[in-house]
Amino acid sequence: MAEASPLLDSDDLEAPLSAEDLEQREIEFATQTGDAGLSEAEAAARLEQYGPNLLEEPKKNEILVFLSFFTGPMPIMIWLATLVVALMEDWDDFSVLMTLQAVNGIVGYLEEKSAGDAIAALKQSLSPRASVKREGEFRFIEAKFLVPGDVINLKLGDIVPADCRLQAGKPLEVDQAALTGESLPVTRGHNETVYMGSIVRRGEVEAWVIHTGARTFFGKAATMVNQAAEGQQGRFARIMFQNTMVLFVLSVSLCAVIFVEVYRSGLDLLESLSVVVVILVASIPIAMQIVSTTVMAVGGRTLAEKKAILSRLSAIEELAGMDILCSDKTGTLTQNKLQLFEPVLVDTNITANELVFLGALAAKRMSSGADAIDTVIVSSVADADRPRLDDFEELDFIPFDPAIRRTEARLLGPDGQELRVTKGATKTVLNMCADKNKITDQVLLANETLAKRGFRSLGVAVAKGGATASWQFCGVLSMFDPPRTDTKQTLEKARDMGISVKMITGDQTAIAVETSKAIGLSSRSEPEILDMKEFTAAEKLGVSAATNLCERVDGFAEVYPEHKYRIVELLQHSKRYSPDGHTVGMTGDGVNDAPALKKANIGIAVEGSTDAARAAADIVLTEPGLSVIIDAIITARCIFARVRNYVIYRIACTLQLVLFFFLACLIFRPRNYYCWHDRDGAKISGSVFSSCNYDLALDEDDGICHDYDESSCKYPYYYPSAEYSFSLPVLGIVIIAILNDGCMLTIARDHVIPAETPQQWDLNQLRIVACVLGAVPLFSSLLLLYLGLSSADGLYPWYAVLFGKKVPNDYQNDADDRYYLPYSELIMIMYLKISISDFLTLFAARTRGLFCSRRPSLPLFGAFLIATITATLIASLAYLPDKTYPMSPISSTACAFVWAYNFFFFLVQDSLKALLYKIFAARLNPDAGKPGVKSLDDTTVLTAAQKKARALIES
Repeated sequence: MAEASPLLDSDDLEAPLSAEDLEQREIEFATQTGDAGLSEAEAAARLEQYGPNLLEEPKKNEILVFLSFFTGPMPIMIWLATLVVALMEDWDDFSVLMTLQAVNGIVGYLEEKSAGDAIAALKQSLSPRASVKREGEFRFIEAKFLVPGDVINLKLGDIVPADCRLQAGKPLEVDQAALTGESLPVTRGHNETVYMGSIVRRGEVEAWVIHTGARTFFGKAATMVNQAAEGQQGRFARIMFQNTMVLFVLSVSLCAVIFVEVYRSGLDLLESLSVVVVILVASIPIAMQIVSTTVMAVGGRTLAEKKAILSRLSAIEELAGMDILCSDKTGTLTQNKLQLFEPVLVDTNITANELVFLGALAAKRMSSGADAIDTVIVSSVADADRPRLDDFEELDFIPFDPAIRRTEARLLGPDGQELRVTKGATKTVLNMCADKNKITDQVLLANETLAKRGFRSLGVAVAKGGATASWQFCGVLSMFDPPRTDTKQTLEKARDMGISVKMITGDQTAIAVETSKAIGLSSRSEPEILDMKEFTAAEKLGVSAATNLCERVDGFAEVYPEHKYRIVELLQHSKRYSPDGHTVGMTGDGVNDAPALKKANIGIAVEGSTDAARAAADIVLTEPGLSVIIDAIITARCIFARVRNYVIYRIACTLQLVLFFFLACLIFRPRNYYCWHDRDGAKISGSVFSSCNYDLALDEDDGICHDYDESSCKYPYYYPSAEYSFSLPVLGIVIIAILNDGCMLTIARDHVIPAETPQQWDLNQLRIVACVLGAVPLFSSLLLLYLGLSSADGLYPWYAVLFGKKVPNDYQNDADDRYYLPYSELIMIMYLKISISDFLTLFAARTRGLFCSRRPSLPLFGAFLIATITATLIASLAYLPDKTYPMSPISSTACAFVWAYNFFFFLVQDSLKALLYKIFAARLNPDAGKPGVKSLDDTTVLTAAQKKARALIES
């Protein structure tokens, strides 16, 4: 943002000003704004002059970002392979490798851009807001539109949106730890400055904005790290990195052996290097973390559409694994639409309307942004009494503070007499009053009676006279916050999903008990709600006793913010059900909830939260109610399932590919099956030909051509490429990699069913499943390679008829059943086999039951069809010449055999996977399969919540 000076007279600018003098002039200019605030026209002019109230982030050069996808470790390996084939003047492979480089770079750039756009959208959704006075009225605007001279309201829980100079009023307690590192709040009063990024811990006052954007103290000192921390991947990043590194080390080690074997078989150094580098490129899942992060970023955007905004992507993983939700009552389980009911009068000289009027005097009267309790009390003032509110001049106001649990106003009445009015927690107000001994029984009985009916009570007291005047208790205001209509159904859905919801409220125990009964908080007939006295007593007995209490009960009442932190901590460290403890979610809305929100695995700032709570939370809700959280959990479990399926698939593919080439090099020698030159005395074991010197073996004239590459040559043939260890050509491996990438990207949009239970990364289970999914196609590939090699010229096994060519009549037997398989066609068969088995593995990896238990998404199935049809057309029509490993087109019969062969082993692979998951489920849930007991796989009857989720997903 360009810097600007205030609108000063030209005479003031004749002499140059020092930086300090200029800053002082700017402050003087900003603080000239009157009580009504700026006009909209003046605010627009200053916004044009000063620019938005934003800290500039360094803009990335998109061209350099794009080029960076061609300079990483994997692109360098592809460049190396490209250089090798260029030195060999193999321009076909050169073109294909350049295509692979371009595809990988473009796809990587687009994937990261998609993730970046999604994160930017989330950050925009979390942009702070400020209560600003324009043209005499307070309104909420985005903080980026603040300008110097604006008058704003700062209150408990606000994050100061710009550098501000405080107006007259009670001092604020401000937490400046983010700026100065001070651990304790500091006090700031009239004409003192509070800085952008500070948190208001106590008090409320109006202030002038004096500096915005880059001109703030924070903007000059450093660039703020945005709370939507896309780089903070937490455990998810560690798991992705760990899996990638394991596969990287494995692939490099095996490829080193492959290189030695290929080189020893006769390939020159450059040819060996090109083959091995391309195998390595196709094997290493270097994009695993990028693709997984992209899936989560796109999922974050989906959550935002469901009114749940992420502040960090890894929150999806923890949200999917959450098994305990500590929920606030007001606004989450109830409607947060307070209704004022008939008050309880203690002072017989005060009417019901007068008691409400006194309560309104002790409220903050704002057109927007007022506290919910203040709003309902002020709106309930009788029409006849409403004009009287303006007759009382407010001299001082103490806003609600959880530490004192009340508000207080000092006023000057129309008769010139000073009075103080307070409202707050009934017991707190009662204890302040001089007449408490006379009325305690009456007030406490009224308080208890209201609580048993589920009503919330507020005591009101008045002190007429100066600061030394004693307080007199007036009466009790009764309010009711009805439960949300969907809360009971939502709680049942949560229990079906394996989530225990605990009510954590500051309200009285009786209110909490009545509310919990009304909403069906517990599966038990009588919810167990305890107050903090019992919690404190349990803590005195030890950590174990307190932890067991937290796990057993359905909630706590009369809770202070510090208790929330301790409850979360105890549940997280419990080892009773999991060695890692519970994954705990905590809802909150106030500044004092921030420590507990930060401590919880999933901090959830409910709708209408303070800036401090939003900043501490992992998820910010923009709509009230528990159903928003449950919907977010269902979506998070779907996203988690997609990421998990992708990781399993990618590990299985890597193991299948690199281990196949490794074992093929070590186990098989094509020269032991195929004659590759006219070696004197050389003989293939089991061959009908006595020697590979066909002129001698067939008693032919010298000079008869038997080279398979020459169309004029006669059968039997020599296959020069059989001299070397078995591999696919660079071109074939690259095509497999490109088609795999196309299928892989669609997994982010696959249909999944949200799991019935909280999800965690079980790496042992994940790797076992991936190994089984990779082992079956690996075995089938090695078996097919053996079948193909043993179908060479002169060997004539019975199964060669399935994929081979008929032997010419001159060499045919009486039964006319001799078939052979040319070596170049065997290479093509293995290309088609590996391609199809890779694609089919994706369908096995995406479900826990049989592959047919859930239909794939249209993009995934479409990508599968395109990839497999392309691979089949290449195998049946294309001749791919290669100096080392040429591939010839195969017959339609051979294509059909490869498809049938792959599908048979795919069914074996899928059945073994389903059986494996059942074994895992039986170990986790020994009663699975018995009547009335839910299974853990996705082939069981779905719950109502899952049916709804599936319908939404598949639509």
